[in-house]
Amino acid sequence: MKAQLQSIHAQWQANQRLRLGVWAIIAAILLLLLLNLRDFREKQEQLLANVIEKNMQTKTVAADRQWLQRRDQFADLRTQALATLPKAKTVGLAQADIRVLVNSILQEEKITVEIINIGTPQPAPPLPECYSVPVALHGTIPLHQLFSLLYRLESAKYTVFIDSFVLRPNERQSFSLECQFFVLLDAP
Repeated sequence: MKAQLQSIHAQWQANQRLRLGVWAIIAAILLLLLLNLRDFREKQEQLLANVIEKNMQTKTVAADRQWLQRRDQFADLRTQALATLPKAKTVGLAQADIRVLVNSILQEEKITVEIINIGTPQPAPPLPECYSVPVALHGTIPLHQLFSLLYRLESAKYTVFIDSFVLRPNERQSFSLECQFFVLLDAP
């Protein structure tokens, strides 16, 4: 081991390029380290500035006393919106009621439907007691009954959201309608 160290020391003393190269590598590493530290400091300063700005915004919002009024107004609007939804004991009863409603509208309007698909009720996200029942209709419709069908669906006791309505203008006037009926489940 001592012989190897003496050999390295002898090469270091004899070769000036080796010494310059090692010092250049050390200088480059130090320069990279300083640049990385500067970048790190700038990022930390930016993060601190963002935190201070968010803190100021939070203090401004907290000082605003209208939030309590807005919360109460939102609660009132939520209560009013829920009051407009029809109630059902179970999702199965809601699904059956919607099937009866859709069938009666189609029979009264004399609309030929090849496919009626009443889907599985799904919870409507912000309200756990509210369910959405998907309905898909595919069939033929005379043009003069088109608006009557849409009006009847829209004026039904259920809140209806029409996802898509496609009318294919051919000799049969075929159509596809996908919508969602919303229902409120009674608390168990």
